[in-house]
Amino acid sequence: MPLGRFGTQDKRFQGRQILEGPRPLLLFTALNRQRGETTNPGKSHLPPRRGRNRLNPVLKLTVHPLTPARWDDFAKLFGPNGACAGCWCMFWRRSKKEWTSGQGDGNRRAMHALVRSGAKPGLLAYAEGKAVGWVSVAPRTAFPGLATARTLKPPDDEPVWSVSCLFVRRDWRGRGVSVSLLEAAATFVQKQGGRIVEGYPRDTGPGRQAAVFIWNGTVDVFRRAGFKEIARPTPTRAIMRRVVSEPARH
Repeated sequence: MPLGRFGTQDKRFQGRQILEGPRPLLLFTALNRQRGETTNPGKSHLPPRRGRNRLNPVLKLTVHPLTPARWDDFAKLFGPNGACAGCWCMFWRRSKKEWTSGQGDGNRRAMHALVRSGAKPGLLAYAEGKAVGWVSVAPRTAFPGLATARTLKPPDDEPVWSVSCLFVRRDWRGRGVSVSLLEAAATFVQKQGGRIVEGYPRDTGPGRQAAVFIWNGTVDVFRRAGFKEIARPTPTRAIMRRVVSEPARH
């Protein structure tokens, strides 16, 4: 059974392109920048700009947790580069040394083993019978890399679930897929008994951005999905949360 169906006809998306997924040429630099926030972003080649007056159609998605039965869909979505530079959404799940040595097949095997273990490390969005987007969501403790990221220290001791990555197939970007995935992630966390969903988006300002630098999502996208900013570790990095259930009363 699908987790849910999500749709948008939000005029705020019309004529805009939001690049949610990573780009291979710059990912390694960007990932290290996430851990240190010290290097300047390089140049990237963006896809052709879509028409400013282009109206996005109504978006109809079905969202499912990633399970062994859906592994092939996930692998096809990520492609031979594992979304980007052989990451396979393992950057925050492994130490820097493990991730670097595993770029490519090693990280792929690690993610596949995680899925086969029974864990549900994220959600797949489907449209027209194909997987078109991915959101990684799990308890923060499942991401040891977050614990060593200087700019992403927890602002408190709340047991949050973390959204560590958003990836959308290139031809489906700019159509609200990321917002729908975040909404689905909130529903998923609530059903799993979690109380708070947390993300680490970039504040990009207006205009198009190189996807490699916003694989954590953007502040604008998180706001559209009902998240609120609770901390600002750097001028361009926010910590945002959405409360999905209230604490039990005793």
